Amino acid sequence: MLPGIPFGIYIFFFTKRSQPPTIVLTVYSFLAFLMAIAWINWSCNCVVDLIKLFGFITSLPQALLALTVLAWGNSLGDMSADTAMTKKGFGEMAVTATMAGPIFNILVGQGLANLLLLISSPDITKCFVSYSMWVLDDQGNKTDVFNKASVLPLTLLLS
Repeated sequence: MLPGIPFGIYIFFFTKRSQPPTIVLTVYSFLAFLMAIAWINWSCNCVVDLIKLFGFITSLPQALLALTVLAWGNSLGDMSADTAMTKKGFGEMAVTATMAGPIFNILVGQGLANLLLLISSPDITKCFVSYSMWVLDDQGNKTDVFNKASVLPLTLLLS
């Protein structure tokens, strides 16, 4: 409310009813964009927390829930956009978007996640992403314990 009061006073005294204030519109647009990012961040955190809670209650692995529930929700927007493009006569564009969008998300998403893992690791030479289905011991040998964290990267690579 405090940042809005000076803008309101400026708009009331220094603008005309027939012409919008360009400087204030630019500032408002920038602030609205930042607020939209904050709301998206908050809502995404809520969805992820609900998925974690559901996984805790049902004892399902997080990777399985991420591959199903979040993937379905993420794909609904693409499906509706591709359907609309097909109905307008742009079938080739819809087919291209069907393939290019998820591939881009997987390559960039997994690439950036691995890059951030390498950057945040104290020793880069000992940092790696385990793609093994089994937990490795200290010598690097496979054990009989299933590695739940490898389900998501392996499924993304195989698909």
